[in-house]
Amino acid sequence: MMRFFLPIVGLLIFLFDYANAQEYVEGKIIIAQGDTIISKLLKHKSRKQEAQESFLSVQVQEANGTLKTLYPVDIVGYVKGGEVFRSLRPISGDYPRTGIFIKQITRGRAELYYHPGLPTGGGKYFFKKSSEREFIVWDGQIVSKVEQVGNQGRNAEGSNDPEAMGRLQFKITQNTEVFREYFTRYFADCPLVVNKLKVNFYSDGDIKSIFRDYNAEGERISKTLSSSK
Repeated sequence: MMRFFLPIVGLLIFLFDYANAQEYVEGKIIIAQGDTIISKLLKHKSRKQEAQESFLSVQVQEANGTLKTLYPVDIVGYVKGGEVFRSLRPISGDYPRTGIFIKQITRGRAELYYHPGLPTGGGKYFFKKSSEREFIVWDGQIVSKVEQVGNQGRNAEGSNDPEAMGRLQFKITQNTEVFREYFTRYFADCPLVVNKLKVNFYSDGDIKSIFRDYNAEGERISKTLSSSK
């Protein structure tokens, strides 16, 4: 039996080592003044874990082979798998004291970043123009207006009837107008985007497209001005 036992033990050890093998990808750690350090960053075993952990911390392989965990308060940001993450210090009591990473969606005259939010809330977009110092936060969830219609749920005297409350009827309207009005003002310096907003080209789910169009138009104008000199 011994001659079978040793190969089996060896196989089990091999499988154990394989299952626990760490996989790394080349990336960059961004430190103060925008300097970058080329590093080997840990790649998580599942996409779900990768998506969750990417916004909380990043694991870097040090020279001796050990892993070091870096949090948003430790660095300016990092680049991994072609995606750029930058750090934000704690902005409210709802977020970790170590801060959060937000993922870059667009760059240029207007930066747009995304964070999936906490389990108790929805995702949020963070954005600012190059002339602005602070980020503006936009809720990634659809903004809705809820209003009661009809007289269901009330008794003859007009007060709430507990037994009828389950029959209340509500009208739910997606607040697309708020979205369009806000960004019409915010991007007033770009007629192309403003006109598209006015003709309802964008919906409240097109925030990425709006920022991409704004930056592309700004780049086009800059090139036109440069070539005309």
